[in-house]
Amino acid sequence: MNVSTAAAATVPPRARTWTTLIKAAVSVALLTYLLRQADAPRLWDIGRHASLPWLAASLGLYFLMLVVSAWRWGRLLEAQDVSVRGRSLLSSLLVATFFNNFLPSNIGGDVVRIRDTAAHAGSRTRAAAVVFADRLIGVLGLGFIAALGASLGASAGGAGLPFAPIALWVGLAGATALVAPAVLAPGIVARMLRPLRIFHPEWVDLRIARLTDSLDRFRERPGALARGILRLHRLCAPNADRPRGSGSPRAGVVHRPNAARVAQRLRRP
Repeated sequence: MNVSTAAAATVPPRARTWTTLIKAAVSVALLTYLLRQADAPRLWDIGRHASLPWLAASLGLYFLMLVVSAWRWGRLLEAQDVSVRGRSLLSSLLVATFFNNFLPSNIGGDVVRIRDTAAHAGSRTRAAAVVFADRLIGVLGLGFIAALGASLGASAGGAGLPFAPIALWVGLAGATALVAPAVLAPGIVARMLRPLRIFHPEWVDLRIARLTDSLDRFRERPGALARGILRLHRLCAPNADRPRGSGSPRAGVVHRPNAARVAQRLRRP
């Protein structure tokens, strides 16, 4: 039994019923608000004249995109020795997508994803690091597609581009150069965050330790990041994504960062 299942088992049935009813009421209220903000007659007119095959194809592709995103999220969690069922990740991603569309920014959806995986990861810091890495991979992948598309369009004689494709490649290389040190040398991140210790040394030290430990795991398993960007099953050695030690990762296990290693980084000038 994992952490989330054990926690759910301790909740009284009446409390679970009220929680479900409150969730349903909030969902209905939000959907009602969204529909009231839309132009219902125009929306109905567009729906009546829409092509059903194309509409079904677009919905299918969108759902496939969500499935692939959940798979990528799962691979990043596996790099942290965290095992979560794909169905649970997809369900969390659907809820997060709703909040991303409803709220002014994407932060609400990320908070949902962090909350849903924090118990499995044993730490909100580790869960947040995985979600942030997933976000970075998505941005870098989007930049790569944009640069590649602009280059192909320019080579085919396309006109109207506001800038040369080389600018996109330079921007992508610059963004990658800024992100790479965080994974290749997590000690740099620890030293950059060290001034925050003035607020609460013990609390900040613990979060820095968990964050750098998560970055260490990504560095030791580059296959997880590579597959997240290119979405291929095998890009590097078969053992690149195996968990530390023997056996498979277990859900709900609290991972302890290497305190000695983190303390040494924090003491560096």
